[in-house]
Amino acid sequence: MKKRIKNGIALLAGTAVCLGGMVGVLPTVTASAGKSEQKVVTEEMYKEQLSKQKWEYTRDISHEEGKIIFEKSKTGKDSQIVSTVLANDLRDMGIDTCVNGRLTVKITDVLDGEFYIAFGLSRPYSQANTASAICLYDMGGEIGVKVENFAGEDVGTVYTSATAYAYGTELTIDFDVYSVGSMQLSVNGDSMLNHDNAKRVLTNGYFGFGQSAPSSVEIYNAEIRAATYDTPANSNFTETFSDGFNSALLYSEGGSGGYYSPQSVVCENGVLKFNNVTAIGYISTRQEYSNFTMTYDIPHIQRQAVLDDEGNVITPATNWMGVSIGCSSVVTNSSVAVAQSLFFFMMPVYQNGRAIGMSCSLLNNYATLKTTSVSGDKNFFAVENGVDGEGKERTVNLKVEMKDGLLQVFSKYEGEPVNRYQKLFDYNLGYTPLGYVQIWGYGDDFNYVQNNMSQGLDSYCANFWLDNLKMENTDVNANLVEVDFVSSKFPEQDDFVYVDRWNNRAETLYEADPPAEKKEGCKGTASIASAYFLLLVGGALMMKKGGKEE
Repeated sequence: MKKRIKNGIALLAGTAVCLGGMVGVLPTVTASAGKSEQKVVTEEMYKEQLSKQKWEYTRDISHEEGKIIFEKSKTGKDSQIVSTVLANDLRDMGIDTCVNGRLTVKITDVLDGEFYIAFGLSRPYSQANTASAICLYDMGGEIGVKVENFAGEDVGTVYTSATAYAYGTELTIDFDVYSVGSMQLSVNGDSMLNHDNAKRVLTNGYFGFGQSAPSSVEIYNAEIRAATYDTPANSNFTETFSDGFNSALLYSEGGSGGYYSPQSVVCENGVLKFNNVTAIGYISTRQEYSNFTMTYDIPHIQRQAVLDDEGNVITPATNWMGVSIGCSSVVTNSSVAVAQSLFFFMMPVYQNGRAIGMSCSLLNNYATLKTTSVSGDKNFFAVENGVDGEGKERTVNLKVEMKDGLLQVFSKYEGEPVNRYQKLFDYNLGYTPLGYVQIWGYGDDFNYVQNNMSQGLDSYCANFWLDNLKMENTDVNANLVEVDFVSSKFPEQDDFVYVDRWNNRAETLYEADPPAEKKEGCKGTASIASAYFLLLVGGALMMKKGGKEE
């Protein structure tokens, strides 16, 4: 078996090792029908980086070794960092707490204003002092603690603690914000609020940190959770690719930087073809999904390379097929769809040009959550499994399900009953990702192919076809909308019609009309029009019928 790992996967695996699993992998929590208690702030989310996918933050916020850092010399009154996870009121689903958690705060210099631990923010980019917040402030040379409402019916101070704390002390803050507007709060074990605040705080919204003046603050050991329920507006649809596809529901990119040609993701003959795709080749939903079932057919897989008479590879065997779940953008690249999303892929294992095995892997932020090996009849990459008894290529039916945090992937062959679906993979993620769903192909780029050829090694591209793509929203309270058809095809241009009128004397296409009588107010019009006509007709010599260049 080849020891070589394919280009894209080697990059992923190498990066995962370098980052030690990288950030943002969420532990298992209970989820139900798009509902989950998500970790919106954890130490792992800022140990290695501050991801724009998880935070809205100003550039002057820094991080190091699992700490979010506000520096008095570098920040201002508008400096802040806010999580992009929205906390919801889920009392009708049996969840009373809207947002809760624990964190450690250390303030190393006297506060000139207030430092906010904010919640109930209406937007991820809202100022921290526009909703409710636990406020830290200077109280006679020590740190005071209070809860403040900056908006809503109960604007003003909700609670002020009589206890003060020394600067440089680690303050462990525990809090629970309940959807009814009450709150529990303790600092270093000192109970302050216990569900008995007279004024109600704001609950639904986003969570973050900010300040009213430059501060010297470190935040670490943070574990903040929010009750969330995603019911995105989207559509159930089936796309047969018979005449392009509905570009109001789907978007595709065709790849770049490849060695083999043609390189494209294109509709041809009623299927969507991944031809020699390398770095960027995918089709994406234009609407976000949480719980869903996606099925599609794979009528063709390039299971062996096509060679010319001299033994040179013309079309390489296919590389892996992937599905990105919870992707943050429709127009994207592999560093987002693969590295910053939940990403499932199926990869053939080749030996002497034949797929002798198949592996399935699930990645989250480069960290490998699970890998399984598939063999026998389920290994649909294998040449022997690719044809039926009559020698015709078998169509593979694939099904991908995300339900209440559980991802399952099944396959069967065309013509087999539904109960013949065989499970290729499952993993209980514990939360329900929200985002765009994409089908990816990936392969070796130009330089990688050349390097392999120089070493006598094989290279691979994504070479397969898709058909009958179906998306079904399986949220309990599905929010479905109707979407009109917008063709993905370029509009067809009318054929250019022209008539040859040769003037044998001048050997030109244009035979001048007799001089027109001069009219006031139109001086020069005839000559200008004639010049433009000459340009147009002359240009016609460079055109075939249909407007294409000769």
